Amino acid sequence: MRQNIQKEGAIGQAYTWFQGALSGLKAIVMGIPGIVISTITSLTWDDLIILPNAFIKVGKAFLNIAGQFTSWAWILIDLLKILFSAAPGVMPYIAEAGAAFNTIWKTQLVLWVIW
Repeated sequence: MRQNIQKEGAIGQAYTWFQGALSGLKAIVMGIPGIVISTITSLTWDDLIILPNAFIKVGKAFLNIAGQFTSWAWILIDLLKILFSAAPGVMPYIAEAGAAFNTIWKTQLVLWVIW
Protein backbone atom coordinates (compact mmCIF):
# COMPACT_ATOMS: atom_id res chain seq x y z
CA MET A 1 0.00 0.00 0.00
CA ARG A 2 2.86 2.36 0.80
CA GLN A 3 4.25 1.73 -2.66
CA ASN A 4 0.88 2.58 -4.21
CA ILE A 5 0.74 5.84 -2.21
CA GLN A 6 4.21 6.81 -3.40
CA LYS A 7 3.53 5.68 -6.98
CA GLU A 8 0.28 7.65 -7.19
CA GLY A 9 1.78 10.69 -5.45
CA ALA A 10 -1.21 10.72 -3.11
CA ILE A 11 0.43 12.86 -0.42
CA GLY A 12 1.29 15.65 -2.84
CA GLN A 13 -2.14 15.46 -4.44
CA ALA A 14 -3.84 15.56 -1.02
CA TYR A 15 -1.81 18.63 -0.03
CA THR A 16 -2.70 20.38 -3.28
CA TRP A 17 -6.34 19.42 -2.74
CA PHE A 18 -6.25 20.80 0.80
CA GLN A 19 -4.85 24.15 -0.36
CA GLY A 20 -7.52 24.44 -3.06
CA ALA A 21 -10.33 23.38 -0.72
CA LEU A 22 -9.23 25.83 1.95
CA SER A 23 -9.05 28.73 -0.50
CA GLY A 24 -12.47 27.79 -1.88
CA LEU A 25 -13.99 27.70 1.59
CA LYS A 26 -12.42 31.04 2.46
CA ALA A 27 -13.85 32.57 -0.72
CA ILE A 28 -17.33 31.30 0.14
CA VAL A 29 -17.19 32.56 3.72
CA MET A 30 -15.79 35.93 2.65
CA GLY A 31 -18.60 36.26 0.08
CA ILE A 32 -21.43 35.71 2.58
CA PRO A 33 -21.44 39.29 3.96
CA GLY A 34 -21.69 40.66 0.42
CA ILE A 35 -24.64 38.39 -0.37
CA VAL A 36 -26.40 39.40 2.87
CA ILE A 37 -25.79 43.11 2.28
CA SER A 38 -26.92 42.97 -1.35
CA THR A 39 -30.05 41.08 -0.31
CA ILE A 40 -30.89 43.60 2.39
CA THR A 41 -30.27 46.56 0.09
CA SER A 42 -32.38 44.96 -2.64
CA LEU A 43 -35.44 44.91 -0.37
CA THR A 44 -37.90 47.63 -1.26
CA TRP A 45 -40.90 49.04 0.56
CA ASP A 46 -43.08 46.88 -1.67
CA ASP A 47 -41.22 43.80 -0.45
CA LEU A 48 -41.81 44.79 3.14
CA ILE A 49 -45.49 45.46 2.53
CA ILE A 50 -46.00 42.30 0.49
CA LEU A 51 -44.07 40.07 2.85
CA PRO A 52 -43.85 36.96 0.63
CA ASN A 53 -41.70 38.97 -1.79
CA ALA A 54 -39.19 39.65 0.99
CA PHE A 55 -39.17 35.98 1.95
CA ILE A 56 -38.52 35.01 -1.68
CA LYS A 57 -35.52 37.35 -1.91
CA VAL A 58 -34.08 36.15 1.40
CA GLY A 59 -34.76 32.53 0.40
CA LYS A 60 -32.90 32.98 -2.89
CA ALA A 61 -29.92 34.40 -1.02
CA PHE A 62 -29.98 31.46 1.39
CA LEU A 63 -30.17 28.98 -1.50
CA ASN A 64 -27.27 30.76 -3.18
CA ILE A 65 -25.11 30.33 -0.07
CA ALA A 66 -26.26 26.72 0.42
CA GLY A 67 -25.50 25.98 -3.23
CA GLN A 68 -21.99 27.37 -2.88
CA PHE A 69 -21.34 25.20 0.18
CA THR A 70 -22.74 22.18 -1.65
CA SER A 71 -20.47 22.81 -4.62
CA TRP A 72 -17.55 23.09 -2.23
CA ALA A 73 -18.56 19.85 -0.52
CA TRP A 74 -18.18 18.01 -3.83
CA ILE A 75 -14.48 18.74 -3.54
CA LEU A 76 -14.46 16.20 -0.70
CA ILE A 77 -15.25 13.51 -3.24
CA ASP A 78 -12.04 14.48 -5.05
CA LEU A 79 -10.10 13.96 -1.82
CA LEU A 80 -11.62 10.52 -1.43
CA LYS A 81 -10.58 9.70 -4.99
CA ILE A 82 -7.02 10.77 -4.19
CA LEU A 83 -6.91 8.80 -0.96
CA PHE A 84 -8.35 5.67 -2.48
CA SER A 85 -6.21 5.80 -5.60
CA ALA A 86 -3.85 3.61 -3.59
CA ALA A 87 -6.70 1.09 -3.20
CA PRO A 88 -8.31 0.94 -6.67
CA GLY A 89 -10.99 -1.60 -5.65
CA VAL A 90 -12.74 1.03 -3.57
CA MET A 91 -13.36 3.53 -6.39
CA PRO A 92 -16.65 2.03 -7.65
CA TYR A 93 -18.11 2.45 -4.17
CA ILE A 94 -16.98 6.08 -4.02
CA ALA A 95 -18.63 6.75 -7.39
CA GLU A 96 -21.88 5.14 -6.17
CA ALA A 97 -21.81 7.20 -2.96
CA GLY A 98 -21.32 10.40 -4.97
CA ALA A 99 -24.24 9.55 -7.25
CA ALA A 100 -26.45 8.69 -4.27
CA PHE A 101 -25.56 11.98 -2.53
CA ASN A 102 -26.38 13.90 -5.71
CA THR A 103 -29.78 12.16 -5.99
CA ILE A 104 -30.61 12.82 -2.34
CA TRP A 105 -29.60 16.48 -2.62
CA LYS A 106 -31.68 17.06 -5.76
CA THR A 107 -34.71 15.27 -4.27
CA GLN A 108 -34.56 17.28 -1.05
CA LEU A 109 -34.09 20.54 -2.95
CA VAL A 110 -37.10 19.80 -5.17
CA LEU A 111 -39.24 18.89 -2.15
CA TRP A 112 -38.17 22.07 -0.35
CA VAL A 113 -38.96 24.26 -3.37
CA ILE A 114 -42.37 22.59 -3.82
CA TRP A 115 -43.24 23.10 -0.17
